[in-house]
Amino acid sequence: MEAALRTAYNLVTGQNPDPDAFKDVRGYDGWKEATFEIAGAKLRIAVANGLGNIRKLCEALRAGKVQYDFVECMACPTGCAGGGGQPIHEGEELGADRGRILLALDQKTNLRFSHENPSIKQCYKEYLGAPLGEKSHHLLHTDQSKWELWK
Repeated sequence: MEAALRTAYNLVTGQNPDPDAFKDVRGYDGWKEATFEIAGAKLRIAVANGLGNIRKLCEALRAGKVQYDFVECMACPTGCAGGGGQPIHEGEELGADRGRILLALDQKTNLRFSHENPSIKQCYKEYLGAPLGEKSHHLLHTDQSKWELWK
């Protein structure tokens, strides 16, 4: 979510935000909320970690108790840092430690904006076309209402 907010800020304002402008969406709290302003527009944000917290968030949304413009749900309690494909040692949870290391690496790198990543730019130039273009939209977006789930 933080990467998406950084890029959205750039698309709307033509400038990069402070790379840490959206730090309020970081962390491993079960369900956190934040409000950010981009060019006068207020964005209400929510991030849920872990399936139990995602369920609570969905129930609150359905009941009309909360309303957001952008929601990120991560099934693993520490998001991708603790998700599938990570080295798991019996009885040892290292997702939060991996997350702290990833954040430290992000803060040290000169490349902190997805929209400036040379590999991403090359991928769009050579294959996907324009961001939000027909091909990139078709390949990178989904409509879960059309998914066929087995029963």
